[in-house]
Amino acid sequence: VGPLAVGLIGGAWYFLVALGMDKALVPVILNSFASQGYDNLFWLSAVVATYALIGVAFAYFIRCKKEDRAMAGSNAITIALGGVSEPTIYGCIFRFKRAMIYLFTGGCVGGILASLLHVKAYTLGAGNILFFTIFAGGGGKSLIPGIICCIVAFAISFGLGLVFGFPTNKSAE
Repeated sequence: VGPLAVGLIGGAWYFLVALGMDKALVPVILNSFASQGYDNLFWLSAVVATYALIGVAFAYFIRCKKEDRAMAGSNAITIALGGVSEPTIYGCIFRFKRAMIYLFTGGCVGGILASLLHVKAYTLGAGNILFFTIFAGGGGKSLIPGIICCIVAFAISFGLGLVFGFPTNKSAE
């Protein structure tokens, strides 16, 4: 699978989630696990995208206005600990065009790097801060490179969110 494909899916994964289209890919992912014992496209992209989304959520929590702080904090907690992405998607990503760019960039770069490092996802898992554990199969060859890719996706999204921020009013975007 080409690095660009993994990167594009990693960047677009949570847009697919928001539209419910991720459910259509579950049979493909399960078939990949059943036939190859791993997935190196869709589920790999989802893992990296999750860390990019966590990065955006934490950056928004740090940079948001005081009146949005409670919502931003609960969004960051629900994605990081609970693996529930929808509050962050609808409360931050779809509110700000910049957040969409931060998410896409982090997920895309992390996905490209994961593909170049031949990272493989070996099982399904909860989409929270411990999502990286799905790289532990296959003799552990994907674990360290997978963690590195997740950190890169998080750092890019988080860094972009901190540096460029989020508009203080909706008319700013």
